[in-house]
Amino acid sequence: MNKTKVRFILRQYRKHASTKEISRDVKVSQRRVQQIIKQYKETGLEPVLGENIGRPVKPYDENQTARGHPALKDGVCFGPRAQVSRIPETSESSASRIYLSE
Repeated sequence: MNKTKVRFILRQYRKHASTKEISRDVKVSQRRVQQIIKQYKETGLEPVLGENIGRPVKPYDENQTARGHPALKDGVCFGPRAQVSRIPETSESSASRIYLSE
């Protein structure tokens, strides 16, 4: 969606075209056309696209960085997800003992 499509939607709306016809012409959903028209009715201006979209950014906090987070030590996590079970390093593993005995 870009400014030209928004302007086309509003122009067609002013000509009393249905949202279904507009959405088919612009190839966007009928609901999106309704949202753009609603924003236009509320403000009287073209809706601005691409600003304040997506998830809001959390404010930067030194305690939440990799080096300062309490669950992290030197950027490495020692929590339950980072635990890896190790096989004990012995001269003979149990599997090798089974095969050697046969």
